[in-house]
Amino acid sequence: KADAGEFATRILRSGVLPLSSAGVEVSNKLDHECTVVKVKSNDRTALLLDICNYFRAQGYNMMEADISTSPLDNMASDIFLIQQSDGSKIDKPRKVAEDIRDVILKSNHEANPDEAEEPEFSVESYAYKGQGLKGMLEGGGGGGGG
Repeated sequence: KADAGEFATRILRSGVLPLSSAGVEVSNKLDHECTVVKVKSNDRTALLLDICNYFRAQGYNMMEADISTSPLDNMASDIFLIQQSDGSKIDKPRKVAEDIRDVILKSNHEANPDEAEEPEFSVESYAYKGQGLKGMLEGGGGGGGG
């Protein structure tokens, strides 16, 4: 008889929660071995493919993914555990967050060219050490994070 815990993924075991609003968050603090990438966006054809193609183009290894789409609001809410090709965490989480945001916004615009307005989209990253973007913004100082 299989134990339910036997099928728990690293994402479930770590307690990483999806984003509550549209945006991208990239963190090196949430998992010991991998960089955690959280994405929440309006769903559309090939969204997951575009994100995975970005990871592949950068040479990142996707170790695990939790992919879901809500039928209520048509929002994709995805969590990825990724590593660099050498097995280490991503060096520049802020850049990855911005790049993924750009991939999503660019491909959303291509899918809906008549929409003039870009959706509100937050980007957050947390580096190995330092206070990260959120702390820098709240504290008004520089020098932290990624």
